[in-house]
Amino acid sequence: MRFELLGELGRGGMGTVFKALDRETGDIVALKELKPELRPHNDFFKRELLLARKVTHINVCRVFDLFRDEDRVFISMEYVDGESLADVIKRSGAMPVDQTMEIARQIIDGLEAAHRRRVIHRDLKPANIMIARDGTVKIMDFGLARSLEQTARIGSIAGTPAYMAPEQLNGELADARSDIYTLGVDIYEMLAGQPPSKLPDRLPAGVPEHVEAAIIRCLERARERRFGSVAELRQALTPKPTAVAAVYDRRKPRWTGFLVACLVIVVVLGIFSLRSVQTTPGVQSAPPPPPVASVPPVAPALPTVAVLIDGEIGDAFRGALIRKGKFRVLERAELEKVLTELQKNQAIEFDPLEAQRVGHLLGAQYLMFGRSHAEGGKVVISARLVRTETGEVARQEGAAGDAGARFSLVEQLVERLE
Repeated sequence: MRFELLGELGRGGMGTVFKALDRETGDIVALKELKPELRPHNDFFKRELLLARKVTHINVCRVFDLFRDEDRVFISMEYVDGESLADVIKRSGAMPVDQTMEIARQIIDGLEAAHRRRVIHRDLKPANIMIARDGTVKIMDFGLARSLEQTARIGSIAGTPAYMAPEQLNGELADARSDIYTLGVDIYEMLAGQPPSKLPDRLPAGVPEHVEAAIIRCLERARERRFGSVAELRQALTPKPTAVAAVYDRRKPRWTGFLVACLVIVVVLGIFSLRSVQTTPGVQSAPPPPPVASVPPVAPALPTVAVLIDGEIGDAFRGALIRKGKFRVLERAELEKVLTELQKNQAIEFDPLEAQRVGHLLGAQYLMFGRSHAEGGKVVISARLVRTETGEVARQEGAAGDAGARFSLVEQLVERLE
């Protein structure tokens, strides 16, 4: 077999997951071996693979392939070095608000990418969310995912009851708002240390009112009363400036009113003195200065970069560049459209003239080329940042390390490529 099994990672409803070494690439991957009773349903899992491949995002675990080895059936996928959110909650109990909001933000980002592709998860429980050692959140196991069109035809019950939306329990159509319901349960469980047993349960003291209100809306039984999209949920979880001001007002010392009264008296006396000067004979006041137009500062536009690296390493570079905030990073869908017209794939080789042409068509000031390969038991990753105006290489960097640390290597390269 192409893969060397290194150890068991866990067992779930669909089978056993192993940590494995890909002998051809040197990458560490996760292999899910399907239970014997599920092996006849290859068509279902091929559909899982096709659906999962539609979603490419740093916060979604990538699924690579489905294959047979004699009478065993495996699904290969990205290996995440970390632990599930369920294990984190079990170990630590209720989590701080800041940590919960950061995890929720990354889940929302991954779900938004899936929903944009018209793919829903349907089983977004904490056991299907991984937290990598570097803090990256990965949504796992789209095995119960369906495209919205397929769900409309199937209408079947699938998922984990404690985390399922009411419409799923009733065997009705599930949509993006069903995932939002489950995410509301997850956020509640992170803050309280356990899922809600009945509503409205009270969250621990210290949870901001706007967060609690957002959770309650996620958990509405009627989906029409929930958020219409995860983007709306993201906005609701973002603290409002007015809320901060209100907290500050409540904490002001009682003598603030006295200071305000003094300030008013000083202003009134100043106005009275100014009027006295203006009305004194022989004294002329200087004309008021012309009004100066207030021009708000305009933030400079970020340069656009297109990552022309295929596979999970390309996705890792996109995610690292987005987090760095120094570039506008073209999404994979934007690349695919132009590269399809050029009859090229994402992993094109560097050529100065071709870089200028591709950059012009993409509207990108920079292109990023790179590759990943195994060498001497290590994984070697190289990256090259090219200016599309001239076709010249702006920066070139490389790094090597253990296969399991390849995403950390990507982060290091992005730091050095600035």
